[in-house]
Amino acid sequence: MTFDRLKLASFTHSTVYAILLTVWLIPGLHPEEFVFGLAHGLGWIAMCFTRDSDGRWLAGRRAPWLASWPGRWALGAGGAVDLGENPADTLTRELREEWSVEAERVQVDALVRLPHNLVMFVGTAWLPPGAEVRPDHEHDTYAWWPPAVSDWPEEAHEELRAIPELLFDGASA
Repeated sequence: MTFDRLKLASFTHSTVYAILLTVWLIPGLHPEEFVFGLAHGLGWIAMCFTRDSDGRWLAGRRAPWLASWPGRWALGAGGAVDLGENPADTLTRELREEWSVEAERVQVDALVRLPHNLVMFVGTAWLPPGAEVRPDHEHDTYAWWPPAVSDWPEEAHEELRAIPELLFDGASA
């Protein structure tokens, strides 16, 4: 697996990138707090948007028994960054846990400050040709949505359709 836009093969590269992100994107957040996961009570989460080798988007419908967003469609995989875990590793871990698949390459796209003391580390994973996903128990079905957002099915609600435009400056990125 390779990481685009940044090298995360060593702690040094991760630390430098964390410093740049925290200084530029989250005023008042100190780089060492990112590295050690202490960030003034901020919770860190990761969101891994997932594309296949043809550029299609992995979408999964959340199981009806879940307490949060039951029956709602979501893109990719996501979850909490464990204490001391590199957020880039969280992207690939969540992808393995939710879809039983390994990425061919991963790109870090954004660091976003959310309400309720949350910081979201956002990335995109591309799967190798022929990769097969197997959903976890929290998804009751999945689909591969076309690269162009304009071609997405009805169940792609407005918030999902906005993601490629916001993150990638284009509808199909």
